[in-house]
Amino acid sequence: MDIKKDPGKFTIRFCMADPRQMKAVDELNAQGRLKAQFLTNAILHYVEGTATLPPQEELESILERLMKRMLDDRADMSAKPTEKIDSSEPFSADDLATIAGTLQAFRR
Repeated sequence: MDIKKDPGKFTIRFCMADPRQMKAVDELNAQGRLKAQFLTNAILHYVEGTATLPPQEELESILERLMKRMLDDRADMSAKPTEKIDSSEPFSADDLATIAGTLQAFRR
């Protein structure tokens, strides 16, 4: 086997007729300039099984804090000084659906 001139450089051609490979292409393209780090994490997780997810309760707590922070930021940006914000419903139906979808993705 020939020794590569640049061992850190690869050219990969995906089969665009394969739906799984198309999904992989979409994921890689979404990484922007971080493709190498994304591939590194994925390969090491696959080979070594190094990546672990926090427990579901911790994920839910993190998501709840993030959503509250996002809602607070949105309220701060749109609130007028004399306007009072109704905080009786911290999450809208859309927010709850988004959270549920995110949790489903982590469970897969």
